[in-house]
Parts: sequence; C-alpha cells; structure tokens
Amino acid sequence: AASSRDPVRTIFARQGDDIEISFRENGWLCLELPPDGSGLDYLSRTIEGNKTLFKFRGRRIGEYSLPFQYQDNARGIIKRETIDVKVVAEKEFDAAMGARGRESESAEREKRRAYALKLYDLGNFSQALRELLASYSEGDPELNHLIASLALREKDYKNAVLFWSKNLGEKEEWRNKAILGLIRAYAGLGDRRSLAGLIRAVLAVKNLPMEEELGILIRMLDDLQDNDLAYQLLAAYQLRYPTGGSLAEVYFRLGQLHELVAAYLDFKKAREYYGRVVREFPESVYYGPARERIAYINRHYFRVQ
Repeated sequence: AASSRDPVRTIFARQGDDIEISFRENGWLCLELPPDGSGLDYLSRTIEGNKTLFKFRGRRIGEYSLPFQYQDNARGIIKRETIDVKVVAEKEFDAAMGARGRESESAEREKRRAYALKLYDLGNFSQALRELLASYSEGDPELNHLIASLALREKDYKNAVLFWSKNLGEKEEWRNKAILGLIRAYAGLGDRRSLAGLIRAVLAVKNLPMEEELGILIRMLDDLQDNDLAYQLLAAYQLRYPTGGSLAEVYFRLGQLHELVAAYLDFKKAREYYGRVVREFPESVYYGPARERIAYINRHYFRVQ
C-alpha cells in the first residue's frame, strides 16, 4: 500500500466515464489494481513517448484509492503517488469541475498580480497596469486604488475614474482616497462639472493630505454658481494650509467674495484680504489685481482705517 506521505492527486469522473491517469515518465506501475467488482475497472497501461498512461472506467459511484510507483534503478530514483478517483453523480461532477476552474482562474490571477507588483517595484508602471487589468477581480478596494493610481500616473484618466469610482461605496479609508483621486482624474479629463460635484465630499474628508486637490477645485471656482460652497472651500484651504502654495489665490478670491457678493459684502474684509496678497505675495500674478482692487475700494467707497 502507498505511504500516507505519498503525493496525492484527486480525479473526478461521472459514472460510466473512462478515466485517464498520466505520468510524465515511462515505467510507472500501479501497485494495487482495483479488484473485480469494486466499481472501478482497469482497462489498460500504455507508453506514449516519455509518458505512462493508465485507463480505468468508473462503473459505480464511489471513491477509489490507487497507489502508483516509478523506479529507476540506474539513477537510484523511486517515486510514489496516490491517485484518489471519485466517481460521482452528474451534478456533483459539474460542481467539482466548476470549483476546479475557479481555483485555476484564481491561481492565475494571483500569479499575474504578483508579477505586476514586481514590475511596479521596478518602475515599469505601464506594464504593471496592463497586468493588473488583465488579472482583475471585483471586490478588492486596495487593488482598485492601485490600478486607479497607476492609471492616473499613465494619464489613463478614464480607467482612473472607473476604478476609484468602484471604491465610493467602500469603507471610509478607501472612499476618502477615492474622492481625492477622482479630483485629480477629473482634472486630467477637464471635467469641471464632475469636479464641482465633488466639493462637498472633499470638504467632508478628514485626516488626509489634500492641498493639491483643494488647489484644483479653487482654480475652477469661476464655474461654480454656489458662493456659499466657494466660501467653504476657500476657508477650508486657509485653515488647513496656512502656508500653502495656493494661498495668494485664496486671499484674492476671498477678497472678491467680500467685495462683490451681497451675502458676504464687507469692504473692510475685502481690503484686508487684498492687502495680504500685496504684502505677502509680491511676486504673485494676483499682486497687481489686488492693488487695483484696494485702490478702487478706497476711491469709490471709503478709506478703510
């Protein structure tokens, strides 16, 4: 009988099927053929090239264990393997084959994903993206985020939008990363309407760096009809990034809101914001316009003490 340590293969068959068992070397023997009337009939043993082929027929539903051995005395090699043959009903056979297929597909996906991560580590981002897309399976927010990030890097903005959008229904960590990622992806597409639709969601994100994303949204405020939302966005940037790279624009736009929008009308505040642009950002493109607005307020309204 075969040792419990022998490698074991399981083969499924339906009642009445012919079953072929192959080995990669010629010279394999079946150490214990199934007895007559067992429900598994031995048919033949043949040699094809370097392979040994055994054929059996499953007469009755049941499980049968077959021990095999290969021996090469010239090289001192002995191999043993046990084949478990399971003759089952049609429905069980279909279920088993389906599970095998899914396992095979899953193993292939994992192999390609591991290869993609190696490519990523080597800096081959475009090939890594192709491998990840080819091995994609639903339900993995980390994978969605990685694919979207790579797509953004490769300027494949549509795939970036597609895979970050998949994470909008996930837990907070992945949802928030997806919201910020979508800002960059929509900016790449020039989709200003979709960008405007994300402002409230961005303002609700906590504990993630977002200076770049807030800056993108601030630069498209001219298209935004909601002054309250514009004010919240500008105030959020000023609070979170008091030394940020977009601060000159933030101060200038806050000055405009306080100068031109009835709900925020306050000429003193407007002048203060324009004054901060002039004092703190003399090299900014907003320096000249801010000086002009200060002069206009002083000339047409009053001098702010």
